[in-house]
Amino acid sequence: MKFTLIKLTIMKGVRDHINKMRDLAARLRALEEEARLILDMGESALTVPQEKKAV
Repeated sequence: MKFTLIKLTIMKGVRDHINKMRDLAARLRALEEEARLILDMGESALTVPQEKKAV
C-alpha cells in the first residue's frame, strides 16, 4: 500500500479528494480487520492451502 501526502488541490477538485480519502480509509479499515483476525486466530489465518495448477 502506498502512503503519500494527499492534499486538496483546486485543479483536481473536492470530489476527487473526498473519493481518495474515502478509499484510503476503507483500505485502512480492511488492514485493521485483517490484523485483528490474525491476532485472534494465530498463524493459522495466514496459512491458506494453495492448489497447484497442472501444466
